[in-house]
Amino acid sequence: MRVRNQWTPCAAALLCIVLAAGRAEAQGDSVAMVNGEPVGAAEFYDRVQRINVRDFIVTATPLTFRQNSAGQLVLDQMINERLTIQWASKANLMPPETEVEAELTRAKAQPQVKQALAAHQLTEEGMKQNIRLGKARFNLATTGATVTTEEVEKYYKDHLASYTTPERYALEGFNTDKQSDLVKIQADIKAARPFPEMVKTYSTDPRLTASKGVMGVFSANDQTMPPAIHEAAIALKEGQISPAVKVESAAVPGKPKAVIWWFLHMVRRLPASTPPFGVVQKQAEHSALLEKAGGMKVADKKIDDFRQLSEIKINLPGYEMLLPKPAK
Repeated sequence: MRVRNQWTPCAAALLCIVLAAGRAEAQGDSVAMVNGEPVGAAEFYDRVQRINVRDFIVTATPLTFRQNSAGQLVLDQMINERLTIQWASKANLMPPETEVEAELTRAKAQPQVKQALAAHQLTEEGMKQNIRLGKARFNLATTGATVTTEEVEKYYKDHLASYTTPERYALEGFNTDKQSDLVKIQADIKAARPFPEMVKTYSTDPRLTASKGVMGVFSANDQTMPPAIHEAAIALKEGQISPAVKVESAAVPGKPKAVIWWFLHMVRRLPASTPPFGVVQKQAEHSALLEKAGGMKVADKKIDDFRQLSEIKINLPGYEMLLPKPAK
């Protein structure tokens, strides 16, 4: 039997990054120096491993991607991060540690952050560094800009939708791939049989069976739900169960489409809500100030100018394009 070679250019590129970083670490060297500050090989390699496809997106409409390799993109980000902290430190624009700690505490209260920390997908020190970086960039962008309370309140009113939590649906549901069960399910709905019992009897999805049909809370503008499910949920009143909702899987060459039927139970509809100005005033002030200053592109321009004047040394071959361009 001939074994198919699955080696790809991407895998080869990643191996080159690993070997280059490994050589630098073994020699006690950094992969780069930014105004005398090292970029360590271990930190660089860790960041390469955690790079996400979103990091390559330049614009969503139209969808445009960066042409750099993963290693080039990561090292470019790390150089800019060090330049940002260096300049903010010299200009006395770094956020106080008390502010960083307060932001970290707020972030850790979010369920998804708690889960990521428990799964070691995030670290507290990494989160604090990202908070410092974000606040330093904000301070660089807004240096010299001020806003009045009236301007902040106007910003809040002009951007009311961004402070509004849309209507949400607490849903239960189950699906079945047995078309022969549809008539029996409809009869059970008409007879007001308890929904958890129907889940236990008819569900062909083991995850929904295990959760007794609990699906969670979904936003009215949730784009992850299949359109047919979304439309069925919007039409339900509290306590109602939907008729059978037909959902077809995407076509696969050589195979027929798989068809399943969903039944949704609207447990509760949570109305849209908008917090009053006083509750989000600080958040609105932050956004209004940034808008008045010209946005984060102001900070990015300052960092880019600073980069051209900085002493940057790169120890990885093939990364020369990240060095400051010589003055014309």
